[in-house]
Amino acid sequence: MLYCFNDKNFDSLPRTNREIAYALAHNSFIYYDENENVFKDYNDNIVDVNGIKVIPSSFVLQLPNMINALIKNGAIIPNTLEDINKVEEWYNYFETQRLIVPFTGKDLQDPEFLSYLYEVFNRNPEVFLKTKKKDFNGIIDLTELFDKNSDLRKAISYHEDEEFILSEKVEVNQDELGQEEYRVFIYKNRIMNISRITDSTYHQIPEDLIEYIYSVLERRPSSFPSTFVLDIFSYQHLYDILEMNPFEASGKYLYNSIFSFSEDLTHQDIEQLPEEKDKSKVSYEKEEKLVPSTLKKVQGSFAKDYDDIKRYGKRIEGFVHIYGLPEGIKINIDELFNNATLFSDDDLDNNQDKPKSLTKE
Repeated sequence: MLYCFNDKNFDSLPRTNREIAYALAHNSFIYYDENENVFKDYNDNIVDVNGIKVIPSSFVLQLPNMINALIKNGAIIPNTLEDINKVEEWYNYFETQRLIVPFTGKDLQDPEFLSYLYEVFNRNPEVFLKTKKKDFNGIIDLTELFDKNSDLRKAISYHEDEEFILSEKVEVNQDELGQEEYRVFIYKNRIMNISRITDSTYHQIPEDLIEYIYSVLERRPSSFPSTFVLDIFSYQHLYDILEMNPFEASGKYLYNSIFSFSEDLTHQDIEQLPEEKDKSKVSYEKEEKLVPSTLKKVQGSFAKDYDDIKRYGKRIEGFVHIYGLPEGIKINIDELFNNATLFSDDDLDNNQDKPKSLTKE
């Protein structure tokens, strides 16, 4: 078994570097050189992956190229891109306790679909919206979807073929670690390991959660991949599927690992972590809450377009930084540019005397 990464060193990702070190120590590291379209070992020797079992460990945007290259070169991998797409569309294969309605941007042009949304979510106008690409998630007012002039509808108009997911707003249960959310790595329909959404706090897993996970696996259709990441959360007095993500491109929290199966799923031996983890930074103290990242800085993403429209009233090609602008304040970006002095971040770094009100990239 080989583990394939996108590079052999990530300066800003110490967790990934520890995984690379672990794979190296077990003679199972390779990386995909996208520029040369070949697989290499740590010493940059080309590696033939034909007929070899390979676990990709990539990022969402880079994963497709790696998967295609592995398949082209004859590697044996857990999931094809078609499988990964099914995982991302998990809501078409599994029922949830709460109401979920997937749709595309084009669906909002259909009066019958809008009537359906009004009917099923009428009791609570606040709903949870996320994109299939996971670049945006948040609570919205349902009426924004009915108003063609709303910031939300304007942003969606640039993404008519993109898939969105609406679900009921629920109050997630809280405990001493924060929101009760869990990440479960599943490999070939077996539970590998489970972790709360923390990188540095020891914790245990309730027995009834294990039972719930097994119930989800029992409901897995034969057409759905058997290797994926399952996110679960708790609200009221029940567990529910939060979402599912690709095994090959999901973040790994404290007890999560792609290298080994845990024999202690409830963490009775609470300090027993996967070997690649850095125990020096782990304690029983609650850490600061982890904030999920979004792709607001990715050109063309829904998250960026929506953020631009909310702040500047229009979609921006490139990026604008306005220092000191409070959240929720919308400005006329065209008028601002017509009356502003533009300079780059390099200008700011090299001349501290210049006004620091506006930069344009």
